[in-house]
Amino acid sequence: MKVASFWVRTIDKVAKFLEFKGVNLEKLYNDFQESRITELDFDLELENGLKTTRNFHDDDRVYIPKFYTKYCGPRTVTMEFIDNAFRIDDVENIKKKYKEKTTPYVSQALIDIFAKQIFLYGLVHSDGHPGNILVRDHPSDNSRPQIVLLDHGHYCEVGKEFRLKFCRLWYHLCTFNYAKVKEIAKEFGIDTHYKYLPLIFTYRTMNSHKCLGEKMTSEEIEMLRRNDDLNLENIGFLVQKLPWDIILIFKATHLITVHISKFDSTDRTKLLRFTDYCMEGLTNSTNSVAFWMLKLSLYLKILMFEYCYPLYKAIYGHAAHHQE
Repeated sequence: MKVASFWVRTIDKVAKFLEFKGVNLEKLYNDFQESRITELDFDLELENGLKTTRNFHDDDRVYIPKFYTKYCGPRTVTMEFIDNAFRIDDVENIKKKYKEKTTPYVSQALIDIFAKQIFLYGLVHSDGHPGNILVRDHPSDNSRPQIVLLDHGHYCEVGKEFRLKFCRLWYHLCTFNYAKVKEIAKEFGIDTHYKYLPLIFTYRTMNSHKCLGEKMTSEEIEMLRRNDDLNLENIGFLVQKLPWDIILIFKATHLITVHISKFDSTDRTKLLRFTDYCMEGLTNSTNSVAFWMLKLSLYLKILMFEYCYPLYKAIYGHAAHHQE
């Protein structure tokens, strides 16, 4: 820790000498160090694991190994051992074993698990690397897979107010309402750097006309280069401004994007499915009138934006704030 801290302070001083005002690695390092210390609190890992087990008690697509609480403490966590399982990145063997059921089932289960954590429960597994996500036979039907979620130490837990605010932010990102995105970003303490939120969560710039979930166009990449938007200083300012919880949520969403891409799932599928849960989070029910009104509005806006942009601009142009 002392060696890492020394080098972080040294790099910070060099960056300031070179007038990179946006670089503040010490703040980022302190946040990271605090999260690492939290991850080593095994009482907290037990608490996170038990909460997650309760949250998914009615979703048999995911399994949380049992905790043997009698043998758990501040320095020890004792859990059920899971054998005969594949790591999530062992795609070839997973596809070979489960055949045509694999691609849609595994990817959608992963999307739904993390969408529920972000938008419904406010308790997000933030360390979803391949070693922490396994695929095994479903106990009641060995012809289909089941996701096993391991390691509950590094979690992001947010309160109801934060969760609902993030739900609103996500909905407006996916309906291209950048005036609202700017407004909510300010509530999170993000000022001029709100323009990066569409980039990191929906992979688009604010003046993009591409379909939701499509890869970034060459024009967008050229614009980012021309405006020097991805330089070290701007990235540094962004990291400083983003609440640590949003950084952890971004990390979780990015890891899931990486995993599902290997099962041939698309960014559009993830974005739309996430938005379903975001709307459920805002309305508390998928059976309410409010939920279906939001969903109708979502698809109308996407349809107009993608197939009749002049109409979208005429109706919602005041909300679709673009970069200069």
